[in-house]
Amino acid sequence: MTKPHYLFIQLAVILTLLLVYPINVYAQTYSLEVSKNVVMPGEKFNITVCSESPYDTLLLFITGPEDEAINLTIVRVYRGDAVSTKGIIVVTVDEESKAVFEVEAPEKPGEYVLDLATVTGETVASTTFTVVGGAKTKAMLDSTVASMYTIAAMLLIIAVIAIIYWLWRHL
Repeated sequence: MTKPHYLFIQLAVILTLLLVYPINVYAQTYSLEVSKNVVMPGEKFNITVCSESPYDTLLLFITGPEDEAINLTIVRVYRGDAVSTKGIIVVTVDEESKAVFEVEAPEKPGEYVLDLATVTGETVASTTFTVVGGAKTKAMLDSTVASMYTIAAMLLIIAVIAIIYWLWRHL
């Protein structure tokens, strides 16, 4: 025979599961993803927003390295709808509860925070991306690539000369 104490514990566990489980499911119905976590200034990348219901409108808050509101330029919208204002992108998901749009990274290096919130202001998802380098880094990368092409061209010329010399000596 089961003691009343154990029945009370079982009842408490069942009630706790009934109360907590819907909250966990509700919290997992939104998602926010970026296609690249590390980007160069001006580089384009995608942001994907998923919601629990079709045609849901959500707010995407963008915070910069110094906790200031940042405007991301929307380049292209693939799914859903997205409209940008200073520090906020208003996102409406499509009939499949998804929105995908391309943005351009800010010029200022640092870590940027994206917070997805409902229209009531409740934050439901968050992610970050980091802008590295700047115009100086891009110029250095361009000169490095140019140097690599120059070295490759010189090695190719040396290889052609070596083949011609070998053919001349052995034929």
